[in-house]
Amino acid sequence: VEGAAVVARETLRFKPGDELTETGWTAFSHPGLMPSVLPSVSRGDTPGDAASIGLVFHVEDVRPGATLSIRPLAQELEAVELPLAEILDGQPRRLWDGRGYARRTTVTAPLFPGPTQDDFPAAAYAPDGTLWLAFVRYALRVPKRAESVLYVAEEPERFDDLFHPEGSDQLVLTPLRDGEWSSPIVLTSAAETIAACALAVDGDGVVTVVYSRQEDLDFDLFERAFDPRADEGLGPERAVASASGPDLAPALCTDSLGNVWLAYQSWAEGRATVRVLRRDPAGWTQRADVARGLAGNAWRPALAADESGGVAVAYDVYRGGDYDVVVALFRGEGEPRRIPVASSARFEARPSIAFGGERFWIAYEAGPERWGKDFGALIVKKGNPLGSTRSIQVVALEADGSLSSPVARLPESRSAPPKIPYSLAETLRFESDTRFANPSLAIDGLGRVWLTYRRNYGHRYTTHVGGVWKTNARCLQGDRWSPEILVHHSDGRLDAQSVQLARDDGGLLLLHTSDERGTMVARLDDKLYASVVDLPGGGEPAVRALPAAAKPRNALHEREREDVARIRAHRVEVGGATYRIFRGELHRHTDISIDGSADGSLEDMFRYAFDAADLDWIASTDHENGGGREYPWWLTQKANEAYHLPGRFAPLFAYERGVPFPQGHRNCLFAQRGVLSLPRLFTPIDPRNRDVFAGAAHADDLSMLYRYLRAMDGICSVHTSASVMGTDWSEHDPDLEPIVEIYQGDRMSYEYDGAPRTGSEDGSDGRPVNIGGWQPEGFIDVALRKGLRLGFQSSSDHWSTHASYTMVLAPELSREAVLDAMRRRHTYAATDNVILDVTSGDSLMGDEIETREAPALDLHVVGTAPLARVEVLRDSEVVFTARPEGPSLETAWTDPSPLPGAHYYYVRVIQTDGELAWSSPLWFAPPSD
Repeated sequence: VEGAAVVARETLRFKPGDELTETGWTAFSHPGLMPSVLPSVSRGDTPGDAASIGLVFHVEDVRPGATLSIRPLAQELEAVELPLAEILDGQPRRLWDGRGYARRTTVTAPLFPGPTQDDFPAAAYAPDGTLWLAFVRYALRVPKRAESVLYVAEEPERFDDLFHPEGSDQLVLTPLRDGEWSSPIVLTSAAETIAACALAVDGDGVVTVVYSRQEDLDFDLFERAFDPRADEGLGPERAVASASGPDLAPALCTDSLGNVWLAYQSWAEGRATVRVLRRDPAGWTQRADVARGLAGNAWRPALAADESGGVAVAYDVYRGGDYDVVVALFRGEGEPRRIPVASSARFEARPSIAFGGERFWIAYEAGPERWGKDFGALIVKKGNPLGSTRSIQVVALEADGSLSSPVARLPESRSAPPKIPYSLAETLRFESDTRFANPSLAIDGLGRVWLTYRRNYGHRYTTHVGGVWKTNARCLQGDRWSPEILVHHSDGRLDAQSVQLARDDGGLLLLHTSDERGTMVARLDDKLYASVVDLPGGGEPAVRALPAAAKPRNALHEREREDVARIRAHRVEVGGATYRIFRGELHRHTDISIDGSADGSLEDMFRYAFDAADLDWIASTDHENGGGREYPWWLTQKANEAYHLPGRFAPLFAYERGVPFPQGHRNCLFAQRGVLSLPRLFTPIDPRNRDVFAGAAHADDLSMLYRYLRAMDGICSVHTSASVMGTDWSEHDPDLEPIVEIYQGDRMSYEYDGAPRTGSEDGSDGRPVNIGGWQPEGFIDVALRKGLRLGFQSSSDHWSTHASYTMVLAPELSREAVLDAMRRRHTYAATDNVILDVTSGDSLMGDEIETREAPALDLHVVGTAPLARVEVLRDSEVVFTARPEGPSLETAWTDPSPLPGAHYYYVRVIQTDGELAWSSPLWFAPPSD
């Protein structure tokens, strides 16, 4: 750099052997893959992008005519000299036909070094200019799990170090005065479970921090106030909201009169609403339930205040089969005015709101229609997965209550699901398609509108903890948005939070987190950073009127609500006990998985469970809870606790353990919190083998897993059993592995070769090629014919939604009851909301029966469409077929030609629309005496 002072230089994705010197730097491109993806495996020609490498300059005192000169060592690349002013204007400069670029980024500095994980920042300025910051600090229980722990060379004798149910969060507060951060003020103990926090400063300079903390198995809101004027500045902890049901997602702001306002998500009687409180000298006052009267769950409140005492609350609500954005406007002491901001049939959610230029600005995340509805490998154009096609929309709420939008247009998301059969290249392409998410707005001191958002970069093999998401910023400059400015050190998970604070002289101060997952480091630590973002220029925003959109009626959503209500009303009376059917999903991924970039966030998963699918329970089975690292595991543990609604919704603790054929991928399930993932017992493999799923499993790995599950009171279930992720059934523990995935929405059925929705080796028989590889010895009938006792479940895996359910029959809804039903094989699998009630005398599907009588079954089926046929299979062969007219069947059947010895029977339902259901088998055998 010539003509400017270089304050610091920072390398970008250098690896051992690359060098930074006084006069230059030498670095070589390399695959964008972590070397720890598999031990002892060269990644040289694995499909994927090359990791970008480079140098970050921090410059000051830029003089007219300053230049940036680059002289590449590669002889085929010409030297370039660029005017520094052009780069500082924010426009990226492409170099060497796109092989390189020069671009402006933020001035970024780390805040608090140390071994803790610092996350969930909340901040605000005080009237005296002091910046106050609160955040959640997490201390690792197993420090080595800041790195990926996927393999062990020796089987451990005990598993004590893999069980940590206690909390390890601590909330701290710290001020920034005269450019220096003070020592943190501790607000809670260091053994808490804290979901989120918010911060505001009132007109007298008193700092209020509100946080969602677990208390007696529920999440309640608490506050602590800090008065810098008082001798004992820190006040006691006080409860703000402690009604039955979790209170989550607090948001705070200060109105123009100096009063602090609070909005939060409150779950009561199984439904989420948004409540708003105001605090004045008399204390907190309940102002409104702004989602009252809306049928669906309300999410993600955001607050902003105008210049005349008014406050606006933006939130989204699920109604009519999709999410809509609403603003509740408080003026005076009356009821708020509720204004629909986005109410089309699309996914419209996660709003941010700011006030400036006599209008409220709202940004929100926009996705496709039919979000979370029927989608899978064998399902075409019926719905859309959770994490695809996300863009940002910005609108303005004018003083007269009308809506307008900027003339400037933001880029749209590009995302198209991969073609069938999936290829690795297509999969990586889908996961790397451009997506924009989690917008946030701020108005700087010059009145300019700033937008920040998360954008995905890179693909799944970069870090073992999901895709690389980074924050970008744009400024609204008249009739255009500025080029995006990449926020340095912002790489991390999709839903990583940041705080946008306006600077009086223009631009923003951003406080944000990063775990550095995009920098080729083995150890990932979530840390806080401060960044300054600014650009020259501005201009009055050009806007145009936004016509009102009518909310369309969704008949499919209404029918589905009726189907779900029918299932919840159904009772199975057998053996003196009463069972209910609880719909769930035990194989669901998020962006925490190594291959979960297109699966959405943890919040997306719970939105799907509560709203799009209306489930009773779910299990997030991210791969080793984030590659065997502890912090993403803890985020999942907290989320499962936060969204636990006793008697209404029961999320299980779970993860997927990815051991290839013949041992098999297994989903591990627990009713108790605190179980860390079990590393794989590793045998070194041929370094020439570059297949991600090949080798790496010792013959004793499965027996080690069974020991671990017994110690942790868990169970497991194989998925896609006839693929390279499946098993040859050479080892099996019926107590620890009671159920198997018979159908997967992301792939196909593994019932038996030739069964409905199964694949074939090469597609020559007209069936699709078996997705995931061909291992026919893994078909489920092979296991059953060997005498293994396995109940049936169906699940989604990646991308697929709303097309595969695990139905459990249990006397009540709780984590323990769901897991106990699976242990008893009291389950059935379905691709739609089908009632399948199969009993025999006092026995329920999944039971073993000793009898000298001919096997007899009572069948009760209620479908969602007319039934094509209902089949009884004995030893995986059809022995009876009913062809009812209409969507239901109730009949008793006795085997007219029973065979001697022991045999298993199950029921398969096929609807005229192709939807399926499979009961777990019943095993009949003559008495042992």
